[in-house]
Amino acid sequence: MLLSRAVSAFVASNLRSHSTMAKSSAPAAAIVYERTILPDGAEFVSRVPTSATRANAAVKTQLPPPLKEIKEKLYHLTDADRQAIRALRAEDPEKWTCRALAAKFKCTPFYISIVAKSSPEHQAKIQADLERIREKHGYKRRQIIQNRIRRKALW
Repeated sequence: MLLSRAVSAFVASNLRSHSTMAKSSAPAAAIVYERTILPDGAEFVSRVPTSATRANAAVKTQLPPPLKEIKEKLYHLTDADRQAIRALRAEDPEKWTCRALAAKFKCTPFYISIVAKSSPEHQAKIQADLERIREKHGYKRRQIIQNRIRRKALW
């Protein structure tokens, strides 16, 4: 009995109700960029920068320097160049790959792949080469590839 009174007294002295708890610190004040009174009397508070130039200037000062130099996009190929790319690609797709054409015409391989698609025969040959490579795969590698295909089907 004496022990239970001591325990209850200890618990009662260490428990605090919500009203007696210490108040937490006030929340941090939000940055207000602009206050506007609307026609119905309500106040509109903007917490984002109102000027894009101020926002961009702030972001530029916070960003680290770029890893590569930023290249300006070139739009230098004419319709005649595009026709030449298509002709070379159709003539010999083994020699004139996307990379080779990109180096010749000073553009990206992605752009070449858009301008001059490879022929269905060339695509079939590439697929046949890939199948020959896949035949050499062992049991584990084949299983990994099959599982990857199953996972992609679930997307």
